[in-house]
Amino acid sequence: MPPAQTREGRRALWEAIHLPRISPQHVGLFLLGPKVCHLAGGAHEPRDARPRQLGGILLAAWGGARRRAIPPAWHSPCCPRVYGLGDRASAASERREVQSRVLPVVVVAAAGRARRFSGEQKVLAAVGGRPAVCRVADVCEEALGPHRQVVVIGHRGAHVRAVLGEVRGREYVTQEQQLGTGHALAVALAHLEDRPDREVFFVCGDQPLLTARSLRRIRADREASGAAMAFLIGSIQGNTMQSRQGRVVQAHRGRLEAEVLAIIERPTIDTLDGQKLTFESSLGELHAYTREQLLAVRAVNLSAYVWPECVLREHLPKLEWHSEKGEYFVTDLVAILREQRLLVRAISASVEWEGIGIDTPDLLRAARQACGRVQPAEESTPRWAGADAADAEVGDALL
Repeated sequence: MPPAQTREGRRALWEAIHLPRISPQHVGLFLLGPKVCHLAGGAHEPRDARPRQLGGILLAAWGGARRRAIPPAWHSPCCPRVYGLGDRASAASERREVQSRVLPVVVVAAAGRARRFSGEQKVLAAVGGRPAVCRVADVCEEALGPHRQVVVIGHRGAHVRAVLGEVRGREYVTQEQQLGTGHALAVALAHLEDRPDREVFFVCGDQPLLTARSLRRIRADREASGAAMAFLIGSIQGNTMQSRQGRVVQAHRGRLEAEVLAIIERPTIDTLDGQKLTFESSLGELHAYTREQLLAVRAVNLSAYVWPECVLREHLPKLEWHSEKGEYFVTDLVAILREQRLLVRAISASVEWEGIGIDTPDLLRAARQACGRVQPAEESTPRWAGADAADAEVGDALL
């Protein structure tokens, strides 16, 4: 009698058509995970091979002789591959390939008007022979490679757009009302489609001395630490009372890395009249600061940040209005994320003059003078000036 007409032959034919092409070992992989089981994705196993891993042992009774080997090419975009201990390297490689296809987004804030520049657009001021905003855009390209760049324009927006030009990957969005950095970031985020796994950088067009090395450092540190936010800090050189930059409040614990408590903008500091701002660390320690104490802090925010997009979409709407300046501050995200016990990292700038903005004509002259200096080699470490060297330490939220 032909095999197909015997009881065993009909059973084998039915199984070949209707049963899924997966062995008990592979079902065990889904149930027990890659640390326990091993994927036999190389050479085909013989039918009578004994199960070598726990998943196969538990399921050895299931299927019996029906176990069949799965070809090495068994996986598809619709059926993700299961990895065992020997496949971790290839799994990490495939994840990197997938992530590389999701280009990071850089939001460049270039909408504000400088009141101290007699109404002129400060991001168009020439530093080192190029407009400040063009230098920032070039640094982003050097640091991140291919990326999507969203330039937020407002005051003299057409002029800014003409200077930057229309290039591939660069988009423009208009901030009709200049309501601060938090509002500018919200306008840019509303322009983007939702990609939770994407990185979002935020830089200011009036920071022409920002370096590619620093951007790479905050990106690498956030990825390595898994932080919800990473930003760049510098140190004030000379008299701290004259700086308009936001102060980075940290809790220092000797040789341990400092914990970031908050970023306090200068307009908020100026409103303190005999009052104190109190911050609580993750260990329950209370740190109270008067106006004078906050102005004496040398660690300052350099306005370069990075977050996962999912973090921004969840927490950016929580920003509150600051009536003293009439703005939403993106720096308030530090306190918001700490309330959720999320990790925030502060990374030191590569060079001491990197944080020179161009808010005033004096600072513009200082930036032009510093632009001619040679940047240090990759191995060098920045020199932090000032009596309180601890203010320049890298902060790590110990949450």
